Amino acid sequence: MQNIPALLAADTEALAIIFGLTAAVVIIGYGLYVLQTMSQTRQRERTRREIAAYVAEGTIAPEDAAVLLGLAPNVEASLASAIASGKLSAEDVERVVRSTIAGARTGAKA
Repeated sequence: MQNIPALLAADTEALAIIFGLTAAVVIIGYGLYVLQTMSQTRQRERTRREIAAYVAEGTIAPEDAAVLLGLAPNVEASLASAIASGKLSAEDVERVVRSTIAGARTGAKA
């Protein structure tokens, strides 16, 4: 069997082609990843704006909007644990929730 590293070292043209193709695959893959991430972010923000518009027109209750946006389970649990541990007061949590809902309403008008 031939020594592949020695063979590649002797043939610099083949080595350049291999590295060039590898670099091209990496660059194309990264470009596709960036496009996919941009598309996901755009769709997520579009959904948020649509839900905020429904809240602003009164079609959806703010609490239902929070559930649709996926805020309810994780946020409720973390806020409850913050209240229980004394890191936040109930008034602070209420202020955060109201400002989040107000931000969603403001985002619908923008």
